[in-house]
Amino acid sequence: MEAKFPSYCDGTAPNNGDGDHYGINAGSVSVNGEQAFTFSKGATSITDLSSTCIAEVCAGDTLKFYVSGGEHTKWSQAIAYIDWNMDGTWDTSSEAYSLFNNPLVQIVNKEIKIIVPNDVRVGTCGIRLCSGEAPAHNSLGGGPCQARKRGTLFTFRLNISPLPISSFTQVKVSC
Repeated sequence: MEAKFPSYCDGTAPNNGDGDHYGINAGSVSVNGEQAFTFSKGATSITDLSSTCIAEVCAGDTLKFYVSGGEHTKWSQAIAYIDWNMDGTWDTSSEAYSLFNNPLVQIVNKEIKIIVPNDVRVGTCGIRLCSGEAPAHNSLGGGPCQARKRGTLFTFRLNISPLPISSFTQVKVSC
């Protein structure tokens, strides 16, 4: 039986009247060195890929994000939000991971590593990548439910399984 995907905010991009060229436009996600999926921006700034871009993980696994964007990403910010507790919201203090902030160089295949917490719940949760103009240049937008100015939002899915039996050490007890 597959766990129910939590209901998340749809996401908005109200500050993109002149484009989304400061945002991430493509990338991939791997789990323990094996590619889980690739992604690219759709026709709009908000791309929900939660039904097609799915990674299977366990506690302790290593997620690697590889992200790229256009020339303007050198003045941008990107944050990954992962709803580890599966409550339908992305906590901006404990579930947020900075990918980059005003790097001053174009983002091309930037690697970011995140370890799945050991106390993560088993089930299904969402990942939201939020990117756009860095706060140093513009304070409009930002957060898991709103793209930064001239930015993008991507949503993916994580299926979190219990650790396989083979990962536990067997101890023989004799009486």
